[in-house]
Amino acid sequence: MRIPDYSAGDSPTGGAFEASNQLAAQDQELQSKMNQVIQMRREAKAEEARANAKIEKYLSKMPDGVDTSKIPSAARGELSGWAKSKHIEFGNYAQQAAIAESSGDYAKAVTYKQKMMEVEQQFKNLDAQFTNFKNYKDNFLKDAENGLISNAVNPKKRSLLSSVYTDDMVLEITDEGNIMFTDETGYLKFDDIPDYTVKNNKGASEILKMNDSLFNSGTRISSSKERLLRMKLQNITKSRDEVLSLATDDFITEGGLGILDQDLLYNTERTDELRNKVIESYMQMFKDTSNKSYNQKQSRSNRGSALSERDAVAQIQSLAAAMKSGDAGEINDVLGKGFDVMESEVEKGKLEIFNSKDELVVIDPKNVNELTKLLKLKNIPERMWPDLSLLDKARIAKDANDIYKNKEIKDPSYYIEKYKHTVQK
Repeated sequence: MRIPDYSAGDSPTGGAFEASNQLAAQDQELQSKMNQVIQMRREAKAEEARANAKIEKYLSKMPDGVDTSKIPSAARGELSGWAKSKHIEFGNYAQQAAIAESSGDYAKAVTYKQKMMEVEQQFKNLDAQFTNFKNYKDNFLKDAENGLISNAVNPKKRSLLSSVYTDDMVLEITDEGNIMFTDETGYLKFDDIPDYTVKNNKGASEILKMNDSLFNSGTRISSSKERLLRMKLQNITKSRDEVLSLATDDFITEGGLGILDQDLLYNTERTDELRNKVIESYMQMFKDTSNKSYNQKQSRSNRGSALSERDAVAQIQSLAAAMKSGDAGEINDVLGKGFDVMESEVEKGKLEIFNSKDELVVIDPKNVNELTKLLKLKNIPERMWPDLSLLDKARIAKDANDIYKNKEIKDPSYYIEKYKHTVQK
């Protein structure tokens, strides 16, 4: 969203004054929201810094090559005690099963064997959890060290994850063979460890490339180009994590897209709504970039043409004379290479002009106001256009020789005023 600039212009009066007050109020409200976003990000970054400090402290103590799957020293006794008790439990079930079989009580023997299988499964389950824990821990520490964890991970979740993966929370093993983490605030089951979002750097890179391309083009976005840009944005926002990252991470500005609605961000049922908002936000950025680039290009073109004002004035006179003749060939000669002028077969009396891109412009040589179309085709700045209301059809009240006689170049309006008594109104 763009913040309007009211720094220039006259003081508003009447209805304009009321409109100005409304705009000022909207500006203040928008600025207030942006300040909230920035404040929230600063608080989040402070919490993030504390979590990162915890991670860095943990990593600094870890020698190269140490396997993070190794159980923390504080939990080794816990594991040893659990394994020992389970071996005893397994042995007791095995003994009871043997006694039951020897006495012919096969039903009881099957029951004890099932219990033996349950203990065996508990060992397998615990082994699988430690394997997964190793992978989770390795990935989190690597992503945190490389700054890849997204702002979409709220500060509380980031703090919890850093506590789990830096052994700040105590690892315990339940009787059923499940890992659990505890601290003074409570406990967390292994299966309840929250996932986290990594930054969508690939998607952000694509967006920045598209934005740079639009800026370098110096043109406005066409309807076909807009459809193409939307398709590309949809391709890089397929997953919820991709959407969240592009909405919250500081790829373009601090605070991401500045979305204050926490429910919109974290309610999974509103993912499509969030995706649409993200796409529309970046489309608006593309449009702003495109318009800015186009305006800058036009400004440079106008500044450059001011250096050859004599040529521009001569071109205006030539175009006007050619248009007055109504001859397609003469107009074609004045426009020069890259143009093709012919009589229209559809609209009698009119001329069709094609440029090098096969874009069509239709003019009526009998209508003096159509001269502006020729001036645009020749990229003559509007500030140099004559006042067509003072022209007799296509005759410009300007004598090119006057420039050479007086050794002075003036705005075309000067010559129009000077010779207006010769013009039939």
